[in-house]
Amino acid sequence: MYVNTKDILEKASKEYYAVPAFNINNMEFFHAILEGALEKRAPLIIETSEGAIKYAGNGDIFKGARYFVELVRLFADSVD
Repeated sequence: MYVNTKDILEKASKEYYAVPAFNINNMEFFHAILEGALEKRAPLIIETSEGAIKYAGNGDIFKGARYFVELVRLFADSVD
């Protein structure tokens, strides 16, 4: 399920657990982190760099950002 960060962190604070944040630098790591979170049904925060976003978008930062967002949503929707 795709949930905004504010909601994730508020719930974690109320229930006393941590939410990991992963800095993604390549697509293989991105997929592995998402698959692990889905398997455990655990929340996570995904971070990345401008360079990684540009790379994913073949030099276009906006295209790369849209790609990452859509990929996260596809993974998230697969467990709803």
